[in-house]
Amino acid sequence: MQASVRTNPTMRIQKPQPKGALHRRRVREFTLFILPWMIGFIAFEAFPLLQSLWISFASLQFQAKGVQFLWVGLANYQHVLFVDPNFVGYLVQAIVSTVIELPMILTFALTSAVLMKQGLFGTTFFRGLFFLPVVVGSSAVMSQVFQAGGVPVIIGGQWLAPIFHAVGPAIAKDILYVFQGMALVLWRSGVQVLLFLAGLYGVPPTYYEVARIDGASPWQTFLKVTLPCLSPVILLVSIYTLVDSFTNPLLNPVLGYIQSIGLGGSLELGWAGAMGWMYFLLVFLVLVVMFRYSRHHVYYAGEK
Repeated sequence: MQASVRTNPTMRIQKPQPKGALHRRRVREFTLFILPWMIGFIAFEAFPLLQSLWISFASLQFQAKGVQFLWVGLANYQHVLFVDPNFVGYLVQAIVSTVIELPMILTFALTSAVLMKQGLFGTTFFRGLFFLPVVVGSSAVMSQVFQAGGVPVIIGGQWLAPIFHAVGPAIAKDILYVFQGMALVLWRSGVQVLLFLAGLYGVPPTYYEVARIDGASPWQTFLKVTLPCLSPVILLVSIYTLVDSFTNPLLNPVLGYIQSIGLGGSLELGWAGAMGWMYFLLVFLVLVVMFRYSRHHVYYAGEK
């Protein structure tokens, strides 16, 4: 007696897509997602951006008949590099501050996300607490806080007074600066914590099961499983933190200086435009270097 196997004629086995078709599908999805931004950029930002580039090569003279453009070529850029005594100093200050804050923010955000993923008591509360500065920390709110001296008041309370009296005013000033920097790092880590938390939930649990079967310790599992799987998120968080640091007008002295030159009493728009474009090219170069470096150090699951 032979057993017969009945098959469903309507059942179809979906063949895996070739690599070229998968790449084209991802390109279409990327184009669809970025299309609204492209439309908004072309409609509202492209012309002002090109106009600022034109202004950086000109000198604007405000007259009764209107604004007169006088072409000066690279004179504004030469003035910024070789005559202006403040721009380079502010630029170095912004770069040093970003280099110091970036690893602090990444370390704090990743550590907080790992602790939250453990399912400890109060995890939901801390999620809202870390994201609260993102909700209320708009430029207008933070501007009022800084103008009112809110950060020194919060950090330099009475509980630090004994330390200040013990070490003296000179060292106390440095201690106060460190505490203020820590407060700003905590304030600016909300989005990063949520991104790391989403990345941790995206790591397949089977990876941890295999590591546990092989006898890997928790630290080895973190180094060999969690960090490689989080490398795309680490790149994303690094880029977000860099852009946020380089474009924050309240914490970045370069942007404040550019605004004071272009929109202050002097109204040197050509000078300010040259500084803005030089600063933009520097930030763009940093991002390009990060993307080039990430090609060999970022692991994307499913590609290999």
